[in-house]
Amino acid sequence: MSRDRKPGIYYSFTYKEMFYFLFRKKHCPKCQSVMEKHKNYTITTKSSDLPTGHYGGYSESAFSTGGPVKAYKYFFTCNNCKSEYTLKELAYRKG
Repeated sequence: MSRDRKPGIYYSFTYKEMFYFLFRKKHCPKCQSVMEKHKNYTITTKSSDLPTGHYGGYSESAFSTGGPVKAYKYFFTCNNCKSEYTLKELAYRKG
């Protein structure tokens, strides 16, 4: 008997990205307006397709769910100047 499985959930943050996501004000680097947070995802069935972080790859068994996995990614948009930034771009920008 085969069942459709709900996809697993996967988020990937570095320490710097997590700090920015939780504690920093999200203002546009170009015009200083408040930005809106959005997230999107890709669905994969292989753990080798999951994004790897700054600390190396992930083992096959660590993410073996036997089914699909939703890999989420955050990005921010400015309603004023229409600029779009990934969480990584904002967390690692200078200034």
